[in-house]
Amino acid sequence: MSTPPNTPLPIESLFQLITGKWISAAVSAAARLGLADQLDSGPKSSVELAVKLELNEGALYRLLRALASVGVFHEEAGGTFSQTPVSELLRTNAKPCLRNFAMMFTDEWHMKVWQELAWSVKTGRPAPYKAYGMGGFEFFAQRPDQAVNFNNAMTDLSLGDAPAVVAAYDFSRFTHIVDVGGGMGGLLAAVLDATPNVTGTLFDMPYVIDQARTGPLLARHAGRCNFEGGSFFESVTPGADAYLMKYIIHDWVDDGANKILSHCRKGITSGGKLLVVDRVVGPRNQFDITKFMDLEMLVAPGGIERTENEWKTLFAANGFRLDRIIPTHSPLSIMEGSPV
Repeated sequence: MSTPPNTPLPIESLFQLITGKWISAAVSAAARLGLADQLDSGPKSSVELAVKLELNEGALYRLLRALASVGVFHEEAGGTFSQTPVSELLRTNAKPCLRNFAMMFTDEWHMKVWQELAWSVKTGRPAPYKAYGMGGFEFFAQRPDQAVNFNNAMTDLSLGDAPAVVAAYDFSRFTHIVDVGGGMGGLLAAVLDATPNVTGTLFDMPYVIDQARTGPLLARHAGRCNFEGGSFFESVTPGADAYLMKYIIHDWVDDGANKILSHCRKGITSGGKLLVVDRVVGPRNQFDITKFMDLEMLVAPGGIERTENEWKTLFAANGFRLDRIIPTHSPLSIMEGSPV
């Protein structure tokens, strides 16, 4: 069988895969420097940007040229650069926004844990134990300064995914929703926006709740939203008819996930629903970014992305029936469960 024309040689394909870190680091640098914010008012030359941001003009041009070659920014004649739909997402005020997520990728802790991927594969343990001698969330609790970009990145993802989640599911059937591990409250705010008669509780670690309580996302719902700090390994707010969690269960293998879901099962009212918003691993041999997100779960929190059958098994082990998996217009699905 002949090889199609213009098919890259295996060595070229592998080289591109290995050097993907170059692109990620370049995007992260652009996010840290705020380049997309500067281009929001219109095209600018690398000279203008260098003067404004006090950067080396030659080095800045090389960064912008490289990013323009992959669709992040567009290079005009004479060293002028303009925004693209991709770079728009790196603006501080973009909706959705990935600036904080991009910056997180070159934070010291994130670089360190990915350097230890081989160790995690060898041991099955999350890499913060190798890099810092403790789990990732324990590290964040001791070093909240290192958690800022992480928390803001999770908020970026929540705000980006929240409209798709709210559009895919009718939350108005509930009276009280607890957002378990809800971070800064992006998803809960979107749910409360869409359901004026529902009350909510944001539940997360105390240091996260301290940040969320003074943040802007839930301020408009002050009369309908409570804040509660605690560990979902010990308990969750009881008496709600919906327990919602996004990007939480995938942080944990079954031992940890079982503890969280068992507390939700104890707290849920009769006829309530468990709503796990997360990814579902796709078919084998097909590209699926979830399979690489699974490696992020391995090296950072020590979690796992799950297939449909694995979600069913996990729900059943904790007293829930997986009623349905609801796709959204995002990479996430809503796993809806009923207590049995």
